[in-house]
Amino acid sequence: MFIILLIFISMNVLVPSVFANEAEWETNRINAVFDLVESSFDTWYIIGAGGWLQERDLSGNLIKEVHFEGSKLTGFSLSPLGDYYTVLAGNRLSQYDSKHNRIWQKFIVVDAGSGEGYRIVSGDHYSVVGGDIGGQPHIFILDFGGDIFEYYLTSAKFADARFSGDGRTMMIAAGDIARIDEGGRVLMTYEAPYITHRDFIAFPPNMREIIWSDPRTGEIKNNVLGSNAEKLTEKWKYRVGSTPVISYDHENILIKATPDCNYIVGAYQDNSIRVIDQRGDLVWKTDLSSAISDLDITDDGSYVLVSTLDKISVFDKNGAEIGSIQTAGRAMPVRISSDGASFVYYADNKVYGQTVASLKTPTPPSATLNIESAPESVTPIEEPTLIETQPEQSSVADPTPSQQTPLSPVIAITSVLSLALLMRSARRIP
Repeated sequence: MFIILLIFISMNVLVPSVFANEAEWETNRINAVFDLVESSFDTWYIIGAGGWLQERDLSGNLIKEVHFEGSKLTGFSLSPLGDYYTVLAGNRLSQYDSKHNRIWQKFIVVDAGSGEGYRIVSGDHYSVVGGDIGGQPHIFILDFGGDIFEYYLTSAKFADARFSGDGRTMMIAAGDIARIDEGGRVLMTYEAPYITHRDFIAFPPNMREIIWSDPRTGEIKNNVLGSNAEKLTEKWKYRVGSTPVISYDHENILIKATPDCNYIVGAYQDNSIRVIDQRGDLVWKTDLSSAISDLDITDDGSYVLVSTLDKISVFDKNGAEIGSIQTAGRAMPVRISSDGASFVYYADNKVYGQTVASLKTPTPPSATLNIESAPESVTPIEEPTLIETQPEQSSVADPTPSQQTPLSPVIAITSVLSLALLMRSARRIP
């Protein structure tokens, strides 16, 4: 009986450890992650709600850590080319280059709540910042030098913005939709009274259409922005039949589009994932067993990343699940790289990293590299209003190696049986 018990324990403890998909790297405990963002230089930005940023490479090594002066962080946006990012921490609006040197800083008036409701969209030449001041929705447009060259009162909260390929023209949605040139002049306004700041909005590259989710019906619609008509002309619509899931930060619904708007993916209250194309046709749909927490899609739509109650799954362009990984509770946010090679997620107060390839064919996990090197120091900034330091070891978190690879179950079971035979032989000796 004792021998059988040992064999049972060996099979049920060692075997799952070998064949389970485990994260390839992880950080120590991190409290309140605001977002996870892929940079343009094969690194990940971990943005903390407490007002800090970590840049890590694809293996989890800490490259730099920046601390922003001010209260909690309520806004972050990376420019399309990744040359700079804009941050709102308390009432300090700042812009940094890709080396984390501050370019400029502005003080803005915010309502109580340290900037609650503010949203930032960074282009390669301009940044658009929207929020409430005195209960009235406002929009600021800032140039690359941080100068506010245009300021608007709007009928509703700032929802989203899109910049043209040369960055000189922008589409802004805030109650109505406005086409604005580089001088801040409003070229055309389109009535869109039903679009709110929480709804999904995307502008295709031609800047002549808008794809959005109608909060009244749950439909996803594509409307043409005509050159003369002020009202939106419907091109197509897709009726879902279920309500979209609200994102983990309660700021948006869980619908996302690829940069070219060729694919739109949405998560719905009936636990379904649906992908439609640029014509409004359903590409694929799958039903999950539990509520959806977060999702993401690659730039070409070839992979969709989905997190549920205790699992993260990756689906291919046909809707087939190519692999999954168990998580310690809900994972949110989750982000997949633009090329679909890897993904990161925040769960159980840690950030984890994993390659998509490792999910396709489960293999025994190898020990994560022990990261010993000190992070590169941040270039000092000679301005008293900003605190930006880089300790020898991260004050927020350091990557920690996963557990060492366990013994093969065959070896373990063989050892137990050998021990049993020796014990039996020993009892036969007179």
